[in-house]
Amino acid sequence: MLIRASSSKWVLMACVASSAACAAGGDARTRPDDDGATSAGQGGASSSNSSVTATSSSVGAGGMESDGPLGVYGPDDMPPFTNAEELCAFVNSERVSYQAHERFRGLPWSGEYHSQVTWPLELTVDPGLMDAADEEAAALASGKNPDGSPFSDGAPPPHQYLFVAGVSSSAYTISTEELVGDWTADLVGNITAGITPNNGTARMALFYQDPGGAGPVLSRIGCGGAATPEGHRWWVVMMAP
Repeated sequence: MLIRASSSKWVLMACVASSAACAAGGDARTRPDDDGATSAGQGGASSSNSSVTATSSSVGAGGMESDGPLGVYGPDDMPPFTNAEELCAFVNSERVSYQAHERFRGLPWSGEYHSQVTWPLELTVDPGLMDAADEEAAALASGKNPDGSPFSDGAPPPHQYLFVAGVSSSAYTISTEELVGDWTADLVGNITAGITPNNGTARMALFYQDPGGAGPVLSRIGCGGAATPEGHRWWVVMMAP
């Protein structure tokens, strides 16, 4: 059961990996891009983030929280995307950066790796899906419960939950809430935002995702974002054939 304790808290641990892999925060198998990863939830971080349009400096100012394009950011937040268009570009860039990696089918932590590539690495941004994702994000920011099941990569979760709906179907949706400070790195570089290559759940659900013939070929993407009254953000990524 998923219980919403407040606008920013979800009372559930939905990581469905083996307990050891889940607690470690990495994928449930050794991968070349995870070599040397030691901190929880950090395995497999891509080194290509600088190739996409990103916020190169803090969106806060003067040590104070500040209003961003959507919602409120902390003084040291450095998000790689701050609007829907940048989010789609970020997802596509990460998918391309993981081209040499095995693909992943199914739900995070309970699916499987394989080598059959059927989806394009870079998905086509679709205006209709952008509108649909924006509408869904606005509904979530207004209090709607997210579709799908929540997944994270540890207990307590080191990253915000990703809600995954429609896996291996023609209507695949990922949504996540983002709070003030989620893009502020700790002393060893960890962040708590959900859609990041530091998060094994995001790698499986977005950056490696491809059912490899066990589902339809999804080639289009749309992204949306909306701010809550408290200044948090909901992000939505939709994929379709």
